[in-house]
Amino acid sequence: MASQPRAVGELDRLSSLIPAAQALLDDFRHHARQQGWDEQVQRLAARSLRILLARLGADAPHPRGRYLVSAR
Repeated sequence: MASQPRAVGELDRLSSLIPAAQALLDDFRHHARQQGWDEQVQRLAARSLRILLARLGADAPHPRGRYLVSAR
């Protein structure tokens, strides 16, 4: 049975993260691991943050960190 090519989706078209955004995502992943989050929860949360960072950037204003979590 031949595998069919995967459809190109929205996640495939996200731009690369700038270093500041990548550092924030790495900090988030580290924080989630340190807190003992379930692996699936970590993966889904990191993916959501990755989408926000690619769309809005790391310097986008966010009210009191409501949407972005930092381990700092």
